[in-house]
Amino acid sequence: MLPSSRALSLLAVLASVVAVTGCGGDDEDSGGGGTTSLNRQESGLAPTKADGAVHVRMRLAQSGNFKYVPQTVTVKKGQKIVWTNPQGSTTHDVKGLDDDFRSDELKRGDTFTYTADKTGLIDYECTIHPGMLGTIIVQ
Repeated sequence: MLPSSRALSLLAVLASVVAVTGCGGDDEDSGGGGTTSLNRQESGLAPTKADGAVHVRMRLAQSGNFKYVPQTVTVKKGQKIVWTNPQGSTTHDVKGLDDDFRSDELKRGDTFTYTADKTGLIDYECTIHPGMLGTIIVQ
């Protein structure tokens, strides 16, 4: 018995949906749909671990530029922010634009911790990679 044309059409649509939703890499710039932990991180909902710290990672975006993920985080006064460099051999650092803080060079697996001690906005950068910027909103 041959399948009906309606069943074949439905199967084709289903296959297309599966193919489209499976597209896209794990990079935050891939444009994939849905709410993933990476998308939540992009919106500033940084992961908070059991230690109560907000965690930020250094990543290579699809565009070829490095970025902090998430780029903007919101924390409470007194809360810690921990930056981690999980990248290969690329070195990064973290420096407050108003000289609020500055890390040493962070090699693969290194971390840097800063405790937000005043309310307001704190912009920061990687001095090694111009344009790699982030913001901390301290409430």
